Amino acid sequence: MIASIATILYVDDKPKSRRFLGSVLIDCGFEVITTGDPVEAIREFGKLRLDGALIDYRLPVISGPDLALKLKTLRPDIPVVMLSGAVALPDREDPQSGSAATK
Repeated sequence: MIASIATILYVDDKPKSRRFLGSVLIDCGFEVITTGDPVEAIREFGKLRLDGALIDYRLPVISGPDLALKLKTLRPDIPVVMLSGAVALPDREDPQSGSAATK
């Protein structure tokens, strides 16, 4: 029996980060689909056979937390992991939108 390769969607607006982490994930045996556009990620998420998603916390147009919520709404069975290269993240989320609240 041939084991299937897990497919990960990685969303990050920084091309260098996408190339680096994408290559690390490939080296670890994953198939990786990358995009820098959160709107494209939403559009493609339901069409693809995915095993998980990695999402940068800070994205243009749609924040990482908002994108994660949208993806979990579309496919609640798929794990979604947030990541960030930021030194510090907001202390709390805005209860109305789920987005990071600013101080």
